[in-house]
Amino acid sequence: MFSYINAIAAGLFSEFKDKRICRACQRELLDSKGIEYKGYLGTRRGSKRIRELTVELKPTANEHANVSPLPDEVNNGLFWQKDEKYVAHSRCTECFDDPMAMWGAKAGKTGYLVITNQRILFACTIGFRSKTSAIIFGINLEDVFSVSGGKIAFGDKLIILDKNNNYRNFMQGNIHSLIPVINSAISDRKVLIQSEKEKSRIHVLLDFSSIQDEMSKGGIIMTTYNCPKCNASLEIPESGKVLFCKYCNTAIKPVDIFDRIKSFL
Repeated sequence: MFSYINAIAAGLFSEFKDKRICRACQRELLDSKGIEYKGYLGTRRGSKRIRELTVELKPTANEHANVSPLPDEVNNGLFWQKDEKYVAHSRCTECFDDPMAMWGAKAGKTGYLVITNQRILFACTIGFRSKTSAIIFGINLEDVFSVSGGKIAFGDKLIILDKNNNYRNFMQGNIHSLIPVINSAISDRKVLIQSEKEKSRIHVLLDFSSIQDEMSKGGIIMTTYNCPKCNASLEIPESGKVLFCKYCNTAIKPVDIFDRIKSFL
């Protein structure tokens, strides 16, 4: 239950009075401020009778509800991740290949295909008379191999293929319009991930202790390194910014080792 406040407390009553705007404009202004119109209520202050505008603060499902046009029951079920932002959505139906069906496919559940700056999600209601949505399909943008369009009966379908050659189909009249949106989101996501890797690489270049940490994250244990000049086996130090070969005095920096193993990280 959300408490009621009047227009004076909201700082809007004088704004309405001064501007002499109509009721429709008042409601539009309230809506832009996240306040729901509830009508006027007469009251007395001393010998004066005044009208106070009664409004209600609109509830929000989460921090993304104000920037996402999705219904609250869908927003509540998405479990937004850190720094995740809404990009686009389409109300559509999932479909599955079925050679025994009339059109070679059968319809699944109807819900919302949601594109964010991190993931592609499909949320729908589960269970009879359920009013809340649950995610039944989700994939990180960096794991999408391709997004393409197709036809099913007289409608359009969207095909999402992952890197393991698994795919999901979704059908809707104008769902092909999501293809350039998804491709753009994938491109932006890859640029961001590459940027994060570059930041990590810069950190690794500073010290041998950092490169040991990066290798452990990738499940790599490396204690020795062959000198690039004389091929002598050298022990990698736990710290420091440069390693000198004790046989030929060649200087070896953390970046030299990192460039050799980065494909495994």
